[in-house]
Amino acid sequence: MAFVDEDVDTARRVLQRVLDEFSRHVFGLDDGQPFSVTFSAGLAAFGPDGGRFEELIRRADDRLYEAKAAGRNRIAS
Repeated sequence: MAFVDEDVDTARRVLQRVLDEFSRHVFGLDDGQPFSVTFSAGLAAFGPDGGRFEELIRRADDRLYEAKAAGRNRIAS
C-alpha cells in the first residue's frame, strides 16, 4: 500500500485498524470449517527511509521481516 502525503504515524494507525478488524473476521471453508487470518506489515517513509522506490520497498521489506521475527501479526516501522 502507498499512503500519499501521509506521515508514518497515520499510516501505522490505518494499518493497525485494518489488522485489528481483519484478524477478528472469521472466514469459512466450503465444508463450513471456520478459520481466521492475520498479517504483518513493514512501513517505510519517503525521505527518512529513502528517496527512490527501490529503497522504500527494500526498507519496508526489511521491517516486514522484523515484524515476523518479533512474533508476527504486527506492524513494524
